[in-house]
Amino acid sequence: MKSVTTNKALFIKLGRGGIWEKDCIEKGLLRLGYRESNFEACKDSDWKKVENDYLEEGKSKIAASGYVTQIKYFFEEPVDTLWITFFNNKLWWSKAEEKVVLEKDGTKIRKCISGWSDKDTNGNVLYMENISGKLLKTQGFRGTICTVEEQEYLLNKINARESKQVKETQGKYNSLKDCISNLIKELTWQDFEVLIDLIFTQAGWQRVSSVGKTAKTLDLDLKAPVTGEKCLVQIKSSSNVTELNSYLDTFESMDQYDKFYYICHSFKGKLPESLNSRVKLMLVDEVSELAIDSGLSKWVIAKVS
Repeated sequence: MKSVTTNKALFIKLGRGGIWEKDCIEKGLLRLGYRESNFEACKDSDWKKVENDYLEEGKSKIAASGYVTQIKYFFEEPVDTLWITFFNNKLWWSKAEEKVVLEKDGTKIRKCISGWSDKDTNGNVLYMENISGKLLKTQGFRGTICTVEEQEYLLNKINARESKQVKETQGKYNSLKDCISNLIKELTWQDFEVLIDLIFTQAGWQRVSSVGKTAKTLDLDLKAPVTGEKCLVQIKSSSNVTELNSYLDTFESMDQYDKFYYICHSFKGKLPESLNSRVKLMLVDEVSELAIDSGLSKWVIAKVS
């Protein structure tokens, strides 16, 4: 997909309480209320009349001016303007045709040029959980339409483009992962087992059996207290496909477990092309990332120092 560009980005609330969101997203529309505003005056950009109408209704000067500003956005913004909204826990964006149509119920609509999109230019869904609160705060706007202050961030997000600061930080994070990976390889096999135990424990898993020496086929026997899911963990400092396959054969007969984790920081030879969906092979790079995310970097450093 081509990069998305714009000179202005606007947030639009699709109906009070989001009442029009689903319909507008599915039909590819922008929709505005303000039914009491004179449609012909709006089309003719006679904003003084529109404001005076509100003043005659008893609205304050500030309120009338605010209403006119939002209606004016809807009627006068060019096709290049980027519109955004939030629906179903996702960010949606579009550009709209300039023509404004009056509906029978007094609302006004503009047709989106290519519908609404909830994906970036790489096809990734724009979930709100991955969007900065600086942009999400626009949802709190009490009116209907407002400018998006975080326009640069918005365009970076839609175009799947990282800012300079994010690139630098990601580079440093990757360097940290590499350093922690190298240190993990220096751990004794006993300390490596303890590290894996700590990672799973901090992720909420409860140990059913002690680390090691419980049975020759396992190192950790774990249970998720909320879901009741059970997993078996085998930890190896070094291993290969032959050894992995022997453990997999044993695991196949153990139907009381939902998942089998085979964790190794030094795997020799070619990795298996595919594994059973119940099996997870975890190597040092992933262990390093989990150790960092679990706040165990200092623990690893202290053990190797």
